[in-house]
Amino acid sequence: MCSSDLREIKESDLPVHPENWYKENNIDLKTGIEVKNILSNDKMLELSNGEKAKFDKLILAMGAHSFVPPIQGANKKNVICIRTCDDVKYLLDNLEKGKKCVCIGGGILGIEAAGAIAKNGVNVTMLESFSWLMPRQLNKEPSNILENHLKKIGIELVLNAKIKEITGEDSAKSVLLENGSNIDADFVIITAGIRSNTHLARAASIKVNSGIIVDQYLATSNPDIYAVGDVAESQ
Repeated sequence: MCSSDLREIKESDLPVHPENWYKENNIDLKTGIEVKNILSNDKMLELSNGEKAKFDKLILAMGAHSFVPPIQGANKKNVICIRTCDDVKYLLDNLEKGKKCVCIGGGILGIEAAGAIAKNGVNVTMLESFSWLMPRQLNKEPSNILENHLKKIGIELVLNAKIKEITGEDSAKSVLLENGSNIDADFVIITAGIRSNTHLARAASIKVNSGIIVDQYLATSNPDIYAVGDVAESQ
């Protein structure tokens, strides 16, 4: 963990397959088009370009979005999540030695991001609201080992951190905690987990909990519609 570098992978490396692969496999790839509505009874999709697409079987692989807690100031210019290529480009433009970064969230994504950023000489402070890191995956003893490793690579940890607000005018200048501590920041990264993109399924009356509910075959409550990836939830 924390062995990656933000420059290891280029944007051109991200596509799973080249464009010609889709044609060779009889897949009609449409980019830049959003599905606006699922008409379950008609087995039809309404698209953002005004077209409709008929289906016999439908697979929902809509992924997830970053969860941003209701923190005052979270909408400032230099406060980001790590979810898009633009987010990573912003980070790459700000990886200057001596800059100060505050990472909000001590889960897997937060730790990976903090480690990669610290490798570039940026001063990183990680804030975790729980009393140890990765509370969903680890108990206290192995978390202590992880905490010691992060400290060795230059990451400052603040546990039991209760955030009051992100201060500054248009841009963040610091993160203020409820105990009065004020942590300076040139930029802030929020890594507080993800939420499944379930809005289309909800509108189509497909059963949803945190994600779209699927059975052992990944079928949803509609037998002709399946869900996979971050959007799916098994029960």
